[in-house]
Amino acid sequence: MTTGMTSNRQAGANASALSASTTSLRRSPLQSAITPHHPQWVIIDGMSTAFQFDTKDAERMAALGIADLSFMFRCGLKGPHSVAWLTAQGLPIPQINSWEPLPGGGIIARLGVTEFLIEDSAGDSTAKQLADALKTRPDGVYPVLRQDASFAVTGAFLQTLLRQTCAMNFNVLDLSTRPLALTSMVGVQVLVIPSELNEQPLYRVWFDGTYADYLWQTLLGIAGEHGGGPVGLDCLMQKNAMQQNTRQHNSHHLIPQRSAR
Repeated sequence: MTTGMTSNRQAGANASALSASTTSLRRSPLQSAITPHHPQWVIIDGMSTAFQFDTKDAERMAALGIADLSFMFRCGLKGPHSVAWLTAQGLPIPQINSWEPLPGGGIIARLGVTEFLIEDSAGDSTAKQLADALKTRPDGVYPVLRQDASFAVTGAFLQTLLRQTCAMNFNVLDLSTRPLALTSMVGVQVLVIPSELNEQPLYRVWFDGTYADYLWQTLLGIAGEHGGGPVGLDCLMQKNAMQQNTRQHNSHHLIPQRSAR
């Protein structure tokens, strides 16, 4: 997926470098698995994030790259009045098991009849604002704690990885309907949004952060067999900026793209 981001070099300029002390930061569930690969870190929305691993990031991404996107703030909610409440907040309401883009670059995903996930882009605050509004305890709307690990996976061998690890066939999905899938990946329950970027498949994956090390290491092993591996946020945003033809115009947007149909 491709959900909201900052532009490549601009993100490095706007985000503080990771300091020796990270006690005041949000911590990515994937950080302990990523740290041994010695990436260059930046801080985005209070979370240390792998910005670049080495000069071969683009090469790995072309084959099968995996990038940590856990820094994106997200808000979950459900309840019998959730649709009406979100409508009153000015948000689009997706069909069940689909998603819609938000004006600020984030997304809203409908996980069931009355359950929703809202995720900010790096330059958006919709999910933060909704989380604050939920503190007023609106009638019939209940917060759902979201502490997901999240990553994007892309590259020529993505479908090979999915066939080895997932319990469903993503090729049957029509990307023009903006589908999402609740499935399992090597035994871990995941939410997946399939999309395309620069005519290459790019999927966003969310899952319980307690499985972060296991899922990351498992997928990295498969990626390595095909010349892939970890990639930094910088490389992913460069690819997104190429699709948009200008990095500045896309400085805070990296959302799933509809397939050309």
